[in-house]
Amino acid sequence: MRTALALVLVTACDLADQDPVALVAARGPDTVDCGAIESWDEAGAAGWARVCALVARSQGRGFRAVISQAVADGADVIGWVGGPDGGGWRLHYTAVFGMYLGGDSECVDWQACGAVRDRGPACGTLEQDLCLACE
Repeated sequence: MRTALALVLVTACDLADQDPVALVAARGPDTVDCGAIESWDEAGAAGWARVCALVARSQGRGFRAVISQAVADGADVIGWVGGPDGGGWRLHYTAVFGMYLGGDSECVDWQACGAVRDRGPACGTLEQDLCLACE
């Protein structure tokens, strides 16, 4: 029962007016801000955000970064909060705005990471998740 309760506390859907950038900033207020990137119009920014996160970590500092995907009538966002100890959080925020008869729907899913790991610059998903992994 404790596991189910923890899942409910970490994942919440149908929330009103959530801002994923603000959620990540609130989770890591004392971290280096590596940016909020919109992958569809900032080609080099995703690489810069990844490097910023890695430099902050190498200096013993935490970081935060958010990358948004191009989706029609909604949002698909990955946010990272990395602690100076190597651990952190991964946010997966999804939203559907005004689709069909269901109205707006938002989902906030936080995953605790024992380690936020760099998968390397050639991982193939830089513009989706900054080539970081939550382990």
